[in-house]
Amino acid sequence: MMKKRYLVFLLFVIVSVLYWLFIHKNENQVIFPKFNEISSSLPVAPSIAPSFNSRKESFLFVPYWSLSNKKIESDKFDYLIYFGITADEKGIDKKDLGYKKIDEFIKLSGKDNLLAIRLTDSKINSMLLDKKDLQIKLIDESISLAKKYSFRGIVFDFEMSALSFESVIRKINSFYKDYYNSTKKNDMTFLITVYGDTFYRARPYDISELSKYSDGIMIMAYDFHKSRGAPGPNFPLNGRETYGYDFKTMISDFSKRIPVEKIIVIFGLFGYDWTVDEKNQSLETAKPLSLNEIKNNFLKSCTKKDCLITKDKESLENNITYSDKNTKNHVVWFENESSVDLKINFLKENKINSIGFWAYSYF
Repeated sequence: MMKKRYLVFLLFVIVSVLYWLFIHKNENQVIFPKFNEISSSLPVAPSIAPSFNSRKESFLFVPYWSLSNKKIESDKFDYLIYFGITADEKGIDKKDLGYKKIDEFIKLSGKDNLLAIRLTDSKINSMLLDKKDLQIKLIDESISLAKKYSFRGIVFDFEMSALSFESVIRKINSFYKDYYNSTKKNDMTFLITVYGDTFYRARPYDISELSKYSDGIMIMAYDFHKSRGAPGPNFPLNGRETYGYDFKTMISDFSKRIPVEKIIVIFGLFGYDWTVDEKNQSLETAKPLSLNEIKNNFLKSCTKKDCLITKDKESLENNITYSDKNTKNHVVWFENESSVDLKINFLKENKINSIGFWAYSYF
């Protein structure tokens, strides 16, 4: 008898529960929410620092020689890089025009600015590597100058074409490490520039090591074909078999050695005009042309004799052939917005979102 009463009671409970579920069916009440619905309703802890994986910054180099009385239009960029100051045997070269024009840049910029230390003289650079006291003086003076003008950080452009001897590499690593540590003590950003052809031409930079001493590595993805060398693309997207190297291989080489979130790719919107012989070999040093000059002299209306404008199928960059008034043949290779867009798309596919341009007034 007790068993029978127990079963009746259990049946009553089950029917009651089913009835309750039925009448609440149309009230949109979630009785057994899914796991992801529970998770989304919980408070999310704020991120202490932004993820490098989502880093997306844009930079514009502003050379001192491009300054005019006109305010710099920079709405499309996060940072302006003033290029910049240089050094002599005493520290910062205060006689250099780059130093003298800092005030002018500050008046025209009105932006988050970075100060470039442009060290392109091989003689001065060799001296710096051999003199630790001169390095320290340059570091201290440049940081003081950056703080005086409220620059947010330093862009270190130290260009060496020496062979990759271990002794040279060690000295470079030490110089960068000291510079990086000093900027961090002063709460400043420290970015470095490196050649796009660093691995192809075996330049004396230990990229993996230098990555430790920088907040970002700015790869100069231009000037692969030099003004004093054979004509060719600024930096071919494809065509490793033809040109010996290409943009895609370059990105692969850097990505194997440093985190992609530290990669910033700099595009050069300019080109070179080579005078060539019948075999397309350069006869003299090529003339540099900004993209604006190329547009005005060729793309808008080309009045040159035998002028032909084409896009190379491998590099996906543009070239122009023509004859001058002395019947000499010319070839112009250049980067423009369309060829840059193709490279940017490739970067996005590889989770690289930070880019920059050389240079203000060139395009």
